[in-house]
Amino acid sequence: MSQKPPGSTSSSGSSAFGAGTFYNVFDFSREELIERSTIAGQIRPLLQKFFLTKDQVSAIVEGIKSVAQLSDVTLLVIVGWGLVPFMKLWYDKLVADATPRTTDSPSISDDKAPNSDGTQEFRLTRPFEKTKLFHFFNTLSELAKLGMLVYLADLVKIFLLGAGFEIPKSNRLTHVFSYVIYTIWIFYRLSVVKGYVLSKMVKRSRADPGRIQVINRFADAGLLVLAVFVLYEILNLQMGLALRGVVAVGSVWTLVVSLAIKDIASNFFYGFLLAASDRIYEGDSIQLSKSGFKGQVYRLGWLETVLRGSDDIMVTVPNSELLGNHISNLSRIRICQVYQTLRFPYSEVEKLPKLTHDIKCEIRSTCPSVITDGSRPFRCFWTNFQPDHLEVVVDAHFRIKPVGDAYWDNRQRVLQAIDRAVKDNEMKYHGI
Repeated sequence: MSQKPPGSTSSSGSSAFGAGTFYNVFDFSREELIERSTIAGQIRPLLQKFFLTKDQVSAIVEGIKSVAQLSDVTLLVIVGWGLVPFMKLWYDKLVADATPRTTDSPSISDDKAPNSDGTQEFRLTRPFEKTKLFHFFNTLSELAKLGMLVYLADLVKIFLLGAGFEIPKSNRLTHVFSYVIYTIWIFYRLSVVKGYVLSKMVKRSRADPGRIQVINRFADAGLLVLAVFVLYEILNLQMGLALRGVVAVGSVWTLVVSLAIKDIASNFFYGFLLAASDRIYEGDSIQLSKSGFKGQVYRLGWLETVLRGSDDIMVTVPNSELLGNHISNLSRIRICQVYQTLRFPYSEVEKLPKLTHDIKCEIRSTCPSVITDGSRPFRCFWTNFQPDHLEVVVDAHFRIKPVGDAYWDNRQRVLQAIDRAVKDNEMKYHGI
């Protein structure tokens, strides 16, 4: 009976080399074993590829020489890194050499200054970065820089092929790379142009800045979705990559992913509702009912909203929690209230009727924005007996927002008016 080789087992077993079928390790050569392994035996061959032989170096150099042209590189470098600085120097020199022009002469800028003789002179005072020339040449510069990046990618591909690396579909790889980066750049430029157009809409038509913010966010989301679809089509057409293998997951993984992204999807949905509801905008001052927090909306995101308190501490609130609160948008309230409870000793009881009348007169004369037409309360009355003092309530409303310096200035004037009336009646507050 023949002996089994050392390390062999019965044919009924299974092996890591194939499920349900036994393979004897002695049936494979060393190269086949290394090829079937994941890491074992793979590191050294990978490192050896970076130690190039003389023939490989020669082949790489010849390959680079055959495609690289010094004139191409020079043109890309000049346009990419030298064009904008050169045009800025030219523009600054033009500004320095600008001579006064009369109103009958064609002007280069809209900035005017009257001369002593009654004419107007025009000067180039607008910074180069604010001109259309800058945006035109900067666009050319960015295109050249991206072209240089693709150029370098071609040279890197030649180096890797010469070093012995296997690059799948290497003939299309750099083409796809160029399509991808230029597509991303195009959508970035569209986003910039979109922001510029919306800012002009705010300045020229005095559109609601908050509504423009909502339009801006939805436009960004639309551009992002469109860019993803375009990039997918590029990869699918050029490289044959499809998403079927990514999305075709089992029911167990679907459940796991659904549970993992439940909160994310919920916050994103609430962020969409928050943006579409027109309830708050970035820059609005709000108050949350549950916590009583008052602050300014610093950033309105798709998943969470960042609020800035009066102490400049940033508070991040998930959008689902934010919509669960009763939100008071203080920036949209046009009327504010000043409510004060005054306390006086019983010895001043006879002076209270005249005091309440004088307080209202002082507020009317000091605060012109006070509402006295009856649409809002304007009261000053003796309201209660307390064990050791009498209570007088002042309740006044003003056509001023309840936020900002104007509110606090008005509140201070109201308190000063009350104090003047108390002093004019020679009265003292309780406890003083």
